[in-house]
Amino acid sequence: MGVWDIFYYVWLKILIGWPVHWTDWDILFLIPVPWLAPFISPVIVALFFIIGGLLVILKNVEKLRRGYLLLALIGAILIFLSFIWKVIFTKVDALYITQGGFPWPLYIAGLILIVGGYILAFRK
Repeated sequence: MGVWDIFYYVWLKILIGWPVHWTDWDILFLIPVPWLAPFISPVIVALFFIIGGLLVILKNVEKLRRGYLLLALIGAILIFLSFIWKVIFTKVDALYITQGGFPWPLYIAGLILIVGGYILAFRK
């Protein structure tokens, strides 16, 4: 899924010249509400999907420290909230996604929790 997501944007760039800038907004999903974010944010999450999946495969993981995976789950929830933030909390119409900013602190906190959770879960 991570590889597909990254190449989705690569092919959009090749075929139609979009995205132009790292912070160009995209509508990621429409359910349960529109998920809105600069396109680079799902690309970063996709990179973590790839890295996390490779770690599981290459380390031949049989047992993970599951308690730490709760940190990763909380991080994923924070990232999800950052994607729906504009629609839920600022009442911005999806047609006007360039108004206002993306909640980067919330998104970065989610990334830190995900990475920290995985590092702790894989640590021996």
